[in-house]
Parts: sequence; structure tokens; C-alpha cells
Amino acid sequence: MKKQNRLLVSKQFKNVIENKKRIRNDCFTIYVKENDVGYLRVGLSVSKRIGKAHVRVKIRRQIRAIFDLLNIFDSNYDIVVVANPNFVDKDFQTLRTMLEKAVHTLIK
Repeated sequence: MKKQNRLLVSKQFKNVIENKKRIRNDCFTIYVKENDVGYLRVGLSVSKRIGKAHVRVKIRRQIRAIFDLLNIFDSNYDIVVVANPNFVDKDFQTLRTMLEKAVHTLIK
């Protein structure tokens, strides 16, 4: 995922989360807001209560890989993905299908 496709500043995260358009399940919460930039931007939030640093980094890499596979970077949305502790227990394919369904539900 390119750096331009990431939300990096906490103000951007708050802006998306305050929009309150979201979907929740046992592994993550996804917040969505339309943007004026012209391309998709994704922000990731993985809390310290999920695990040690190497576990959190693995989760962030998996989420980025799933968004790369989705290939929806031409849409005008800001998306924030907040991982829950159950995220660690699932395999990659399960997470991919759950995330795909959730994102497509919110974007449409």
C-alpha cells in the first residue's frame, strides 16, 4: 500500500470515526467516510492489549495485504480499521472474507 493511501494523523482518524458510519464484528470495527482527495485512504489502529509488538505489526501487515488484494484504491473514501483481540485467533483467509464483505457493505 502506498504512503498516499494511508491515514497518518490523529486528526484524520478522529474525522472518520466521528462520522459514525461503521460496521462491527468480533474481529474488527470499520469506520468509513467519503473524502475529497479522489482516492482511498486507510488508517489502522491496533491496541497494545491485542499483543506484543510483533503481533501488532503482523496484524497491520495482514490488513494492508487484504486492502492491496481488494484493489479499490480508486474510490473516494477514508477507512479506519480498529482491530479487536479476536483478530489474532483467525486465519488470513477468514479475515480476508470478513473484511471484504464489511468494506463492500459500507462502500456501496
